[in-house]
Amino acid sequence: MKLQIKIIAVAALALVALVFVWRGSAAASTGPECTPGGGFVPRFCVTVPAGPAIRRETTVALASVASRTADLRVEAGIPAGEALRVAGALDRAAAQVERAFGRSFSERPRVLLFATPKSFAQGIEELFVYPSDVARTAAASYGGIVDQRTLTVAVDFRATAADDLPGLLAHELVHVMIRETAGVDADLPAWFEEGLATVIQREDALPADTDALVARSLVANRVVSLGELTTLADWHRAYPRIGRPQYAVAADAVGAMEDRVTEPLLVRALVAVGAGERFADAYAELGAGTLADFVAGFDATAAKASVAVSSTPSAAGDVAWTISGFAPDSAVVIRISGERGYDLAFTVRTDDLGMYRGSFGSTAPAGRYSIDATESGAHALATMETAR
Repeated sequence: MKLQIKIIAVAALALVALVFVWRGSAAASTGPECTPGGGFVPRFCVTVPAGPAIRRETTVALASVASRTADLRVEAGIPAGEALRVAGALDRAAAQVERAFGRSFSERPRVLLFATPKSFAQGIEELFVYPSDVARTAAASYGGIVDQRTLTVAVDFRATAADDLPGLLAHELVHVMIRETAGVDADLPAWFEEGLATVIQREDALPADTDALVARSLVANRVVSLGELTTLADWHRAYPRIGRPQYAVAADAVGAMEDRVTEPLLVRALVAVGAGERFADAYAELGAGTLADFVAGFDATAAKASVAVSSTPSAAGDVAWTISGFAPDSAVVIRISGERGYDLAFTVRTDDLGMYRGSFGSTAPAGRYSIDATESGAHALATMETAR
């Protein structure tokens, strides 16, 4: 019965939006209700914590959809079934983030789902008071954003078609939880915040080995460094040049942090920041060295060429291997040596990231082999086990 009510409610609003033509404009009100507009339909309001009882308006028609954990609003025109799919994914994402932080959200997260890139840009411009050019750039670049001042998540419906919908929503909710924990104005490295959100997002995903290798190749070839991703402005400035792999760099760095101190201790550091400490001091207190030393060490380690070998052979007996951290579009000599005098040498050419993927094993005797990759100024070695 509840499911039918939700479907009817969303469908009814969609019909209203189709029948009436909007003629109002965005505004803000300090009252509990939005003031009547000059259009054919009432203005659509969203509570935004910009001050006491502030309710901002948007010309985008948004309707509430039931969610156990969040205040979810969806744009009219999004099919009811899709709105309910998002609501279910949102509940799972919220539970995933709460598990990672060991605490519940202080307030039900506000999540707004827009149907098109145009309405996405329009909504965040009106509700978050973003300049038009900033809103358009954000809508063109990202599937979802969090307004840091209001801790409100806005999502482009295009992005919800992805298989990892709970993960995408979890990524944005991590930002909300970080700010609830550390404070809205906390000074955190952008790479840390985005990296932690990406790591938690991937909780139920396949191992991100390939992304980590992409990240290390970018750092090795000096395309980007953690130092260039320190502030939010740095992050947005670098993103048009680097794109999605930028998240891989941040996630690889946070993964390296977690290898040193574990994720719960990083959450503890955020709690300390919320109590007034600087993030660098809170990290140093975890006993794994200074933040500056970590950043320098990460960049130095990632800058080394490497060979990564899969741990499990394929059904045919092949072992996948990947070289990374070499110069882009360069010739790399591969030498595979094994027991009983086995020796095979050949040359491969890396891609624009300095990587190359191959496989070995199905045509060779089972056993232990070494794979050596050499290019002028760079060398990497690994071992692998094959089975027939």
